[in-house]
Amino acid sequence: MKGFNQLSEPKEMLYNQGKSAMTDYQIIAAIAKIPVDKAREILALADYRLSELAR
Repeated sequence: MKGFNQLSEPKEMLYNQGKSAMTDYQIIAAIAKIPVDKAREILALADYRLSELAR
């Protein structure tokens, strides 16, 4: 996806392809409006488990 910055890419992907085409960290980035690499770090802190992150 050339031309998208890190913040708009997940949001555009969510809009164009839907959540099923996205990874958990891309969905987190789109919802929280944070860069993908930061969302990946956050998910790693929760051992890549969304249930752990929700706590």
